[in-house]
Amino acid sequence: MFRFSPLHAIDRLSQVIDFCWEQTKKNGYAGYPVAVWEKDQLTDYVTRTFHHTTDQILVAGDRTIDAVVCLMVDEIHNYLQTIGGVYSNQLGTALAKLESYRDEFYPGYMLLIGYPNKTEVRQVMEQFGNLIEELNFYRLDEMTEDLPGVVSQLSREEFFRLAQIHDRLNPGVYWTAERILDRWQIWQVYQLDGSAYSLVRQSQNTAEIYTLSFPDGFSREIAGRLLSGTTYEVFRHGVDQLISSCEPGGALDQIHRELGYQATGDYILFSI
Repeated sequence: MFRFSPLHAIDRLSQVIDFCWEQTKKNGYAGYPVAVWEKDQLTDYVTRTFHHTTDQILVAGDRTIDAVVCLMVDEIHNYLQTIGGVYSNQLGTALAKLESYRDEFYPGYMLLIGYPNKTEVRQVMEQFGNLIEELNFYRLDEMTEDLPGVVSQLSREEFFRLAQIHDRLNPGVYWTAERILDRWQIWQVYQLDGSAYSLVRQSQNTAEIYTLSFPDGFSREIAGRLLSGTTYEVFRHGVDQLISSCEPGGALDQIHRELGYQATGDYILFSI
């Protein structure tokens, strides 16, 4: 019977990785983070998930595999998120079984699943949950010009004073001010003119602009200065790649392109 259970046998880990990679090649994409679209990074994510104290690899199938889910588990905040989405030839069936697993072992937990905006994925996901975010993604591998350094980096104490503003401007997001402050070591915050600010999360040689926030209201001029200044500072601190995102069809789309960012895809996030 199609049923998820946690993977405990390390000698099956390579079979799980191969299954996930075959699904990725077959579809031409996976879920997010986009790093898992590369075999070596997929291997790294799956292996780290297996050895993590609370995260889980869920497998359906005995001798052969029907589905795999790498699940990030946050027991403090009752939060689950898939790493790479749901690997299966039967996405609808796998989602139903994943939902049942969550209800049995993590009742009350929020489950988030992010994917590229593919029609076949979106139609299935809409049967199980609600779309809570839709974004365009951009990537910059190097600065194409000497951008002005017009932003300043905030300390933890300075960001603490922005906590209520951050939560008001970003309702419903996982990374509330409290969670950012709890994991401050992975974040950089840059502020422009004492108001507009950006949140950046860095992992090894890659950084991601998580949000651009405008307490005094959005303007194209301020947004352009904030994004260019943040880009300058992030590369000045030494990364090989910077990822950013924005809602489709707005002024930020054009600003990213003007600064040399390349569109890499789109993103839909569902809450199940």
